[in-house]
Amino acid sequence: LAKCIGNNGDCSAAEALWKNASELDPTGYKWDVDKCAAPAAPAPASAAITVQAFTESLANVQQSILRRDVRGCRDLVAMPVSDIPQGMAPSYNLIAGFCKMMLGDCKAGSDLVAKVYPGDPRILASNQDIYCPIAGTVDQRLARMRMQLLTFADKRLAGPRTEWCSYMIGSAKTAAREAQSGDQRENAAKVLQHIAWCISASGRCGEAHDLWSLSVATDGNASATPALSAKCP
Repeated sequence: LAKCIGNNGDCSAAEALWKNASELDPTGYKWDVDKCAAPAAPAPASAAITVQAFTESLANVQQSILRRDVRGCRDLVAMPVSDIPQGMAPSYNLIAGFCKMMLGDCKAGSDLVAKVYPGDPRILASNQDIYCPIAGTVDQRLARMRMQLLTFADKRLAGPRTEWCSYMIGSAKTAAREAQSGDQRENAAKVLQHIAWCISASGRCGEAHDLWSLSVATDGNASATPALSAKCP
């Protein structure tokens, strides 16, 4: 039918019919309308599926980061560059950068994130504080823990990510022991109390109360009355 209509001068209608036939039978039909130029071949469906699947994979990895689940991150960073769909490199670099930071390679992760935000050291530094391991001086460690708590256990939002809070407990106790100045003791106590509130949301009441007691021992000006979640009255 497309050939008949096209050879009678209606190329637009012929092309529409040819496309309909191609959709019904993906094996395709050879264009043989002599009086009409062959239309462009439709884009392979597999390319769109690949981009969609890759996008879904990145979304899943972001959920893995929230859970501090290293398996999803390891799969992503091990992906060959050739598997990244065209146009998706910035998205890959950003999420893979966060993953490498969380996995402990802050330098490699920073290099990937810097490709997405070139020339903006403030964004890079902020992401380092959010995803990189707790390291540096007492002040640097306390600042990084406070940033991670703000990101993953914001008291204004429901459902703190207790996985991140649990990860910080050891570092928070160490910082509390090493705190010397009044500001350091105050910040260490705030971190301990924030973590205590966070883990109390998952019903870890005894551990939460112990952390709160440690915060008071660290800074005598800290509130001695535990402000925990409803699960730990």
